[in-house]
Amino acid sequence: MKISLKPYIWLVIALVLCFSCLSGCRKKGEMISQENDGNFKYGIYEDRVEIIGYIGNGGDVLLPTTFDEQAVTAVAERAFFGNTNIASVSIPDGYVKLGNEAFSNCIRLKEVKFPQSLTEIGKDAFSFCTALESVTLPSNLKNLPENMFYRCRELKFVKLTDTLETIGKSAFFGCKELGDVEFDASLKKIDDEAFSGCEKLTYIKLSDSVEHIGNKAFEACRSITGFEAGKGLKFIGENAFGLCHSLATITLNDGLETIKKGAFRETVITEIAVPQSVKNLEGCFIGCESLLTATLPQNLTAIPEELFSGCKNLAAFEISAAVKTIGAKAFYDCESLLEIKLPEGLQTVGAYAFSQCIRLNKINFPSSLKILDEGALSNCISLSNIKLNDGIETLGKGAFSSCLKLKYITIPSTVKSAGDGLFDSCSYLKTVTICKEKGTLDTSKWGTGFRIKWAP
Repeated sequence: MKISLKPYIWLVIALVLCFSCLSGCRKKGEMISQENDGNFKYGIYEDRVEIIGYIGNGGDVLLPTTFDEQAVTAVAERAFFGNTNIASVSIPDGYVKLGNEAFSNCIRLKEVKFPQSLTEIGKDAFSFCTALESVTLPSNLKNLPENMFYRCRELKFVKLTDTLETIGKSAFFGCKELGDVEFDASLKKIDDEAFSGCEKLTYIKLSDSVEHIGNKAFEACRSITGFEAGKGLKFIGENAFGLCHSLATITLNDGLETIKKGAFRETVITEIAVPQSVKNLEGCFIGCESLLTATLPQNLTAIPEELFSGCKNLAAFEISAAVKTIGAKAFYDCESLLEIKLPEGLQTVGAYAFSQCIRLNKINFPSSLKILDEGALSNCISLSNIKLNDGIETLGKGAFSSCLKLKYITIPSTVKSAGDGLFDSCSYLKTVTICKEKGTLDTSKWGTGFRIKWAP
């Protein structure tokens, strides 16, 4: 019986064509194969060769320039991750990219030599390289990535380049031994937490090109004694210099527009002049216990919440005529404040705005004032004379609680509502005179130990 081979021949041809098609349909940029030479593992691509792993003995490592007559141009993501044997790495000219976490957790790596050809570095490239001591960045690098030297606790020196535009988020976070850094003329942005916890930094002087300091950028840099902004700075983020407990001098620039909450929290500055250009001001001086004098922009219409909260040595402050609102806790616990003159035009004093101002003994109330919010003057234990203005409408809960020296007070006829505990713990209060018809205000929960007198 004769068997025909034609069907099988056609089947073989079909399979060959199928595999050829699949091979030709490989996605652009996909790795073709993996090779190694006993020291390095390579990823072979159509247009390049990358180092994807290391299997050598460690020590001083010089990366190869070629493999199989093809140029090696990159170190791939996590290629050396967690290697505990390499002591130094020299990256030759021709390399253009280091991938994410390329050398992360190489805990014995002390030195890295970068080529000038390098233009791209991935995030966390050298994070947790806890023995790394000094770095000179490649001259063509524009962006320092997120977490690049995160917690490199022995890093003492870094030379930034004059092409660098951005220092990424947490780039030098926790580099406790890092000394002062020179910020070159090209730099525009210092991102969130970029130098947070760098305890050996002593002075920050920005170039005129820097426009943005991110949240917590220099937080807890406890040896910084001075900060000098460049001419181009526009934005200072939340807690940017918070907890810098040695920071004593701050020079801000005309042109600055935004200072966010906690920017200079718990520093030891004694004076501050906020530039007239600032439009967005938040509670940036919280806990500055050494602050003696401060000036704000004259066109500011609101004193922000917590602006001077805990500034225990602030003895005097002039409130601009443009101010319509004093925010909650704006002067909370300013225990050296003796006198406050509220400007005509002011409408609202926020919750606990002057609470705990234990030496405050004089305050006026302009005819424009409408709202004295909850606890606004609570625990002002030296305040004995309060003369409320005709026109005030709202007295918040506990607004005068624990005003221990207060003996007499008159509530104007314009008051429409008054909160509970209005005079709680006012131990020496004898008489509250209300210029309204009896019963038009509920006084039942205002406190005890004093007489209510209705005098419409």
